[in-house]
Amino acid sequence: MKIVFCSNTTWYLWNYRLGLIKTLLNDGNEIYLLAPIDHTTKKFFDLGCRQVPIPMKRKGLNVLQELSLLIRFYKSIKEIHPNVLITFTIKPVVYGGFVARFLGIPVIATITGLGTAFIRRGWITVVAKWLYKQGLVSAKTVFFQNHDDEGIFVRARLVRRHQVAQIPGSGIDLNRFSFSPFLETNRYGTDTFLLAGRMLWDKGIQEYIESARMVKASYPNVEFQLLGEIGSDNVSAISKEKILSWQEEGIVTYLGVTSDVRPYIKKADCVVLPSYREGLSRTLLEAGAIGRPVIATRVVGCKDIVDDGYTGFLVNPKDATDLAEKLCQFLSLSISERNQMGKVARQKIEQEFDEKHVIEKYCTIISSCS
Repeated sequence: MKIVFCSNTTWYLWNYRLGLIKTLLNDGNEIYLLAPIDHTTKKFFDLGCRQVPIPMKRKGLNVLQELSLLIRFYKSIKEIHPNVLITFTIKPVVYGGFVARFLGIPVIATITGLGTAFIRRGWITVVAKWLYKQGLVSAKTVFFQNHDDEGIFVRARLVRRHQVAQIPGSGIDLNRFSFSPFLETNRYGTDTFLLAGRMLWDKGIQEYIESARMVKASYPNVEFQLLGEIGSDNVSAISKEKILSWQEEGIVTYLGVTSDVRPYIKKADCVVLPSYREGLSRTLLEAGAIGRPVIATRVVGCKDIVDDGYTGFLVNPKDATDLAEKLCQFLSLSISERNQMGKVARQKIEQEFDEKHVIEKYCTIISSCS
């Protein structure tokens, strides 16, 4: 089969869909990537994938640029003429779905999260819903990563119930994210909290900073870390100057950007994500697989991963005081108690979020398109 994967970044496909792509390649399929070229393009080329570069701004709203992008989608998909188109992120889902319907190509769409358009309600939410409906109306299958997002789409009639299926995010490669007990990392001495992700206000970074100030008043040696991209084209993006000002204040340590979060998670005592909303948080899955307790908000995309009091703690969204209390509660735990939390977290990831289950679901739908 000839299969096209479409996303707003090639990096996304490498970090979240590599296992699926490798499985399909091993089964003898031709894999095309429709996405902007970046540093992961060569890695895919070495695997045997082909890429059709398509420039795409994740948050661009210029009408002429978007029309040009839609035409690029049409020309590229028509030229490849795949057996199936697999789309991720809003623009590929919308434009790819629209073009594929016109060309009579089956589409498997994945809603990875509703993002800023649904968090900050307004006219942009109305437009986003209309666009989603146009892109999904003829999709063979629409995968959702949580029941809340699925419910929103079904109730708004953006999809029909028979189109819908559930997956536990992108799943986790349990061999790559292997368990690392606390005793191995305790040699670092300082208690460390890590927030990993794009530097967006919607990730709850303001609450993270405020709670860090509160905690440091009683535990001055505790380290709060930030890891992830600054300056993304997102209305919720935090400026580099703001991040550096927090660092100069001594509240946080900014670790920069990495292509491999594993060593950072292993060095951390606890992973924190006070996000306002997620599709299904990859960071929390990775932390749990490695055996790190997590502290996250009781919101869509986080609450399903955390068993409160057993694999970590849940806090109220946008509540720095509640977050600070849970951070202090974690600091009061002994190494053996933290280790027990980590072991239970690993077991939960193994049982509910193994990447193999996700790959099987995709492959079943893909094979029905041949």
